[in-house]
Amino acid sequence: MREILKKHYDVKLDKGTLQITEKKFSPRLAESYGICEGPLFGRLAQGESVIIDGKTINPEMVYEINKRAIKLGKLND
Repeated sequence: MREILKKHYDVKLDKGTLQITEKKFSPRLAESYGICEGPLFGRLAQGESVIIDGKTINPEMVYEINKRAIKLGKLND
């Protein structure tokens, strides 16, 4: 299961708790930098940096980070 999650999320197992970090593109954050739907919006969503009004906007600047923790019980063999 952990390997499946790693394909889409940052995953760490710590003391019986599975910690999942999800980074996803936020249209709201992109708009806060003056970027509206269109080619630049799409490039940011695909993980590319863009330049607007002489300022470089990196994808990390418009990502929301969601963290979850799942307590795992003991697994029976």
